[in-house]
Amino acid sequence: RAALKVVKALLRMPESEPFRKPVDPVALEIPDYFEVISKPMDLGTIKDNLEAGPLIGWHNLPYASAEGVKQAIQLVFDNCRAFNNAEGDTWIR
Repeated sequence: RAALKVVKALLRMPESEPFRKPVDPVALEIPDYFEVISKPMDLGTIKDNLEAGPLIGWHNLPYASAEGVKQAIQLVFDNCRAFNNAEGDTWIR
């Protein structure tokens, strides 16, 4: 539950806007996104998974621990850097 609070706090930050929903390669005109990124992740998906915990059972979540949530959050930003070649502070090349 603490992890959900952290994710919600991240989502409230204005800077999180590009990371709130799954990347839509068609809308963003980046057709090679899934060629570069094999494990897409976004903060909204993490939040939705955590909110489902009471309904589906905490043991059924894709995150077995707080460390798992941390790794999922890190994946969001690692994917951004990987796709954008770590250049500048833009989120679409």
